[in-house]
Amino acid sequence: MNKGAAVNKGAAVNEAAAGNAELTDILVNDLKLNPSLLQPDATLTAAGFDSLSAVELSLLLRDRYGIDVTETDLHQTTTLHDLHQLIESKRAAIHTTPSGNQNTDRGAR
Repeated sequence: MNKGAAVNKGAAVNEAAAGNAELTDILVNDLKLNPSLLQPDATLTAAGFDSLSAVELSLLLRDRYGIDVTETDLHQTTTLHDLHQLIESKRAAIHTTPSGNQNTDRGAR
């Protein structure tokens, strides 16, 4: 019975990591964070984030999704759930912006 409970808890932890499989994948596979620490209400520090993790996450998000999540953004993010919401709001903003934030030569002739 304890083994089954542990399996169910492990599955819940993976799904609970901010409610996003892509974020969980980045946190566990790229940043090598411990999946058992990835609870939605866990602080970034409690989840294993440090300054290097913040820089790596910022670069990964820029490369994969074209979004800029700054160190300031991360410092203002309290929990993994908040991090998920931040990422999703930045991704949504790119999809709703007509130029997708790609037009950098406005006014150039």
